[in-house]
Amino acid sequence: DGATVDQANERIDVRGGVTVTNPDVTVYGNDAQVDTNDETIAFTGVGFDMPKQPARGSADEFLIPSDSTLLASNVLFTTCPIDNTAWELKGSDIELDVNRGVGTARRVRLEFKGVPILYAPYFSFPIDDQRKSGFLTPDISDRDRTGLDLRVPYYLNLAPNYDLLLEPRYMSERGLQLRTEFRYLLPRCDGRLDFEYLPDDDEVDRDRRYVNLMHETSWGDGWRLLSGIEEVSDELYFEDLGNSLAVTSQTHLDRFLDINYFAPSWSVKGEY
Repeated sequence: DGATVDQANERIDVRGGVTVTNPDVTVYGNDAQVDTNDETIAFTGVGFDMPKQPARGSADEFLIPSDSTLLASNVLFTTCPIDNTAWELKGSDIELDVNRGVGTARRVRLEFKGVPILYAPYFSFPIDDQRKSGFLTPDISDRDRTGLDLRVPYYLNLAPNYDLLLEPRYMSERGLQLRTEFRYLLPRCDGRLDFEYLPDDDEVDRDRRYVNLMHETSWGDGWRLLSGIEEVSDELYFEDLGNSLAVTSQTHLDRFLDINYFAPSWSVKGEY
């Protein structure tokens, strides 16, 4: 609606409805200050959209430096669509590095469906589709067979084609268990290996374990191999240590080897 140019200080003050658009972000607010020397734009009372990610949010103050780093204070940030906001990240200060695809926030509250589920003085998160190593949301409960049950998963982005999830699990009546999930993707095959180990269960005084390997290989000319191996240390493993009704009621483990051939109009399958 109006602007004042300060040539001595190389500054432009813009008043009223303001929108700034570049390939990385669109910011709209009531007032803005443009520093032509530092090539920065500062907003107050803004909303912003990042169409490449996609992501959106709002902030009391918003600064766009010239290096594709976005700085904001008293921020609400989410990657959910407008009509289906599942989670929101609220923080006193947030920095979004568009080139690296990483955001960092201080004094953060994570809300899911409007319910706060996590608070942290410092938090780092991806703002695009790249994977990032770090802690996932912890889970805490109280179960008859385990007592206090606390799980703190940590995700490791080892390479573009494989990753690892480590999940230490503390059970007050049984001890400390380690759960892992390793996933891999190769040119002709992919799979997942799950492993759980509880040394010296305090309730039964023995080691307990679970292993599950799922693997698929695809050759040329329509051939495909599927295999799966599950093994558990004892028949009460899922009943004692499972964390859902579907798991605790499990009575059978799959072990199979399938070879398939697919032709344009027919297929054959061999099972073992």
